[in-house]
Amino acid sequence: MFLFLRLFSGRLTQGFIIGIIAVVAASSLIGPLTLEYRTSDATPVPGATPTPVGTLEDLQDVPNDVAPGQEFAILQEIYNILRDNSLMQSDLDSRVLQDQTIESLLSTLDDPYLRYSPPQAHQSQGEQLAGVYEGIGAEVSLRDGPATIIAPYVGSPAEQAGIRPGDVILEVEGLPTEDWTLEQLVSNIKGEAGTDVHLLVLHLNEEVPVLITVTRGVIPIESVILTMVGEPDEGIAYLRISTFSDSTPGQLKTVLQQTIDEGVRAIVIDVRYNPGGFLQATLDATSEFLAEGLILTEVNADGTETRLEASNGGLATDLPLAILINQFSASGSEVFAGALADHGRARTFGATTFGKGSVTTSSSLSNGYGLSYTLAQWLTPNGTLIEGEGLEPQVPIEQPHEIPILSTGDLQLLEAIDYLREVLG
Repeated sequence: MFLFLRLFSGRLTQGFIIGIIAVVAASSLIGPLTLEYRTSDATPVPGATPTPVGTLEDLQDVPNDVAPGQEFAILQEIYNILRDNSLMQSDLDSRVLQDQTIESLLSTLDDPYLRYSPPQAHQSQGEQLAGVYEGIGAEVSLRDGPATIIAPYVGSPAEQAGIRPGDVILEVEGLPTEDWTLEQLVSNIKGEAGTDVHLLVLHLNEEVPVLITVTRGVIPIESVILTMVGEPDEGIAYLRISTFSDSTPGQLKTVLQQTIDEGVRAIVIDVRYNPGGFLQATLDATSEFLAEGLILTEVNADGTETRLEASNGGLATDLPLAILINQFSASGSEVFAGALADHGRARTFGATTFGKGSVTTSSSLSNGYGLSYTLAQWLTPNGTLIEGEGLEPQVPIEQPHEIPILSTGDLQLLEAIDYLREVLG
C-alpha cells in the first residue's frame, strides 16, 4: 500500500502522505470489460445470409497459449478494425479504452495493494518520505473499510484542528468518501500550504460526526522524538519513531548519541501509529539496536528468498528495550518490532499490529502514471508471516485510542516502564 513500496532506487513501506500517509492502498478498479455475444439462434434478417457467431461456450475450446509479448496483439487488431471500418468509429475514445482496459486487467488480480496511479498521486509517493511536504499532517488507512485516520503528526495542522486517531473521514469538501480510492483522497485532501480543507469526520466511539476545517501547511517530518520518563535517576528514555523516512536514521543516531552520553540506561521505543517507510531506513534504524543477525526475509513469487541482515555500528545494541505497538503499527514498524523481539532484544507491549507484510514495488510508466503491485512477502527472523495476521505483542494491553500518548492514562507505556525498572533492578 503503502510491506515495501519500491520507488526508483529506494523502497517504501506502504503509504501515501497527502498531508496524510495511507498505510494501505485501495485500487481504483472497475469490473472486467463485458463482451456481448449473439447466440446462434438469433432471428436472421429476411433475404440475408446468416453469419455464424460464437457463443461463450465456444470460447472454452479456444487455445490460450499466446506467445510472450503478443498477449494484446488481438486487442490492437480489433481496435484498428473498428477504428477504420466501424459505423460507430466516432464513438471510439482511445484514452477511455486504454484506461478501461488497464483497470480491467488490474481487477483480475487479487492484490489489495495494486493500483494504477495518476501522475500527481505517483509523484506524491516519491515526496511523502523525503522529509517535508505540504498537507494536513496525518496518516490514513483504506484497507478494510472507510478512510480512517491512523494518527495526526505531533504539532501538525491536523492535530491542531482536532483530528484524532481512529477518526473516519466521511466527507471532504462536502463530497462523500465512501467509494473513493486512495488517489481521490490524495487529490482532494492534499493542497498548497495556507489553504483550507473541510473534513466531516466521525470520532472513534462517537455517533455524531463533526465538521473540521484544517489549514494545510508545510509539514517537516520529525520522525524521532526522545524524552526522559519515570524518575529522574532511573535513566529510562522514551523514544517515539513516527515513520521511517529518509531522515529517520540520521535523526535517530543523533538523539541516541546524546542520550547515551547523558547516561540513559534503558529505552521504551514507541512505534504505535507508525505506518512504515523506506526499507533502508527501517533496516538502519533496527541496526542501531541489533548488533548482528537477520532482520527480515523476503520471499518472492518463485519461492526465492532474500535475507536482510543488521549492519554493524549500532549505538544502543546493549541497552534494555521495550517496544510499544498497536493495530496501527504497520509495515516497517512491524519489521522493526518483529526483528528486535525475535532476537530477544526487546519485549513488545500493546495490541496486535496491522498486518502489512508484503513487498510492494512501484514502477514509473512512460505516461507519467505509476504502477504499484505486490512483489513478495516478508518474514520475521523466526519465520513468522505478518501479512494479514499482524504481530502479536508479548504483553497484550488494550487501551482506547483517545488516550493521549505520554499521559498518565497511557497504560501501555506505564507497563513498559515498569518492565524496564525490573530489568534494571
